[in-house]
Amino acid sequence: MITINLSVEKFTLKIDGHAEPAESQEYREICAGCSMLAQGLAASITKFQGKQDGIREIDYRDTPGDMLLRIQPEPWAEATVRKRMRAYGDGFELLAQSAPGSVTMIWDGVPVEVPEEGANNE
Repeated sequence: MITINLSVEKFTLKIDGHAEPAESQEYREICAGCSMLAQGLAASITKFQGKQDGIREIDYRDTPGDMLLRIQPEPWAEATVRKRMRAYGDGFELLAQSAPGSVTMIWDGVPVEVPEEGANNE
């Protein structure tokens, strides 16, 4: 199980869990998609690091099964960073909804609800 914990309010992304080689191809692909989203968000933030660009500090760790991204934006850049995090968060949410048995997402402390299989989503 992969757990994605995204806090736009605290400027933090924490991901726990990793697909091992012996696990199904589908689960490894889900894990790879999660990793790509996380690395994309980290890259989009780190390339703008610097006081003139609104990012004071970034704490970024990425090891198999344990990823952390913590951002400290300048006060005037908080809205821009939140917007970027929400955009990537939408991708994480879609991933969680497409793989409910493999991915759990918690967005600002609230678990993302996943529709039951076969439920009418109108």
